[in-house]
Amino acid sequence: MKVTGIIAELNPMHDGHKIIFNKALENRDKDDGLIVVLSGNFVQRGEPAIYDKFLRTKQALEAGADVVIEMPTVFSLSSAESFARSGIALLDRTGIVDELIFGVEELYDEATFFRLCQHLVDEPEDYRITLRNELKNGVSFPAARAKAIRESIADIPEELYSSPNNILALEYGKAIAHFNSDITMRPIKREDEVSAHKIREEMFRTKKHGIYIDDFTQAFGIRHWSRQKDYGDDIFKRFLHLYSYDKSLTDLIDVMENKSVTRTRISRMLFRYMLGLPSIDKCDHIEDYAPYIRILGFRRDSDNILREIHDHATVPIVQKIADDTDDFTDYQQQVLDEDLMAHELYRLISIQKYPYDFIKDDYAQGMVII
Repeated sequence: MKVTGIIAELNPMHDGHKIIFNKALENRDKDDGLIVVLSGNFVQRGEPAIYDKFLRTKQALEAGADVVIEMPTVFSLSSAESFARSGIALLDRTGIVDELIFGVEELYDEATFFRLCQHLVDEPEDYRITLRNELKNGVSFPAARAKAIRESIADIPEELYSSPNNILALEYGKAIAHFNSDITMRPIKREDEVSAHKIREEMFRTKKHGIYIDDFTQAFGIRHWSRQKDYGDDIFKRFLHLYSYDKSLTDLIDVMENKSVTRTRISRMLFRYMLGLPSIDKCDHIEDYAPYIRILGFRRDSDNILREIHDHATVPIVQKIADDTDDFTDYQQQVLDEDLMAHELYRLISIQKYPYDFIKDDYAQGMVII
């Protein structure tokens, strides 16, 4: 049996995702499996998912996934490093995943790729000095890291660490090295002509059905005025100073964006603040990033994969929240409570916007089974 993993947001599902799914399903035996780790209702770019996690779970299952696992909100709404660490940790803790498949803009030489991954894990002194100096000069982290790589390991092709999906691939490689995981990596060259970013922009512009950043403007206002002294980041303090009820969240992000802080970082700060998510600086061990495995859905004809997860997983498995969380540690309960809060906020915004398109709460919904 061979089990492949995919870490995805599906925000929204498009042809590029389907290509990756189809590649994962090629030449598989009847007992092989495909497990997807899916962002919940808030995604790594610092946005609400356009469609809720249960609809996207159904789409993943229809595309060929056997089991879909939820990535905790505290990690799905975080840096690329933490997002990748949680995805790899969850796949690793199932105890059955052999490989990770993902899309990249440019295929790379495997030896060169892993040499760069290890370089970023080790962080040699010359790399750290350049990175620190660039950040002090007000350069954004992605740009600062790119310069530090160029100056400390000059023979690495720049496209390997400059394009979005290749950058995420590096984070997957770093996470595998950090956790000493046995998961192998299988990159697939992206073939989709229209990016998910362009699809989202067009959906937002045309007001197509879905949930978007500005739908949370009033909710942010309530959060801001009720608890405005509990977030210490200087960048976000400036954001709060600029905030007023007559501005949308998108307008405020436009004002805040500059060469030293990316739009994505600002937006992530905004939603982490709104949801009251804690800092994850102290997370280091694999169980920190995968405190439990929450099953969002599975295929009826793939119950063998679900049984294998139950037999080999090294962290608790949650299929029904009311029944499977009694023995949770304080940390596991905290992460789950954050997910429940995130889903409830998303659900309430959705109900206000689309009162006849009702999303159930996490307890009532149960797993998606097709």
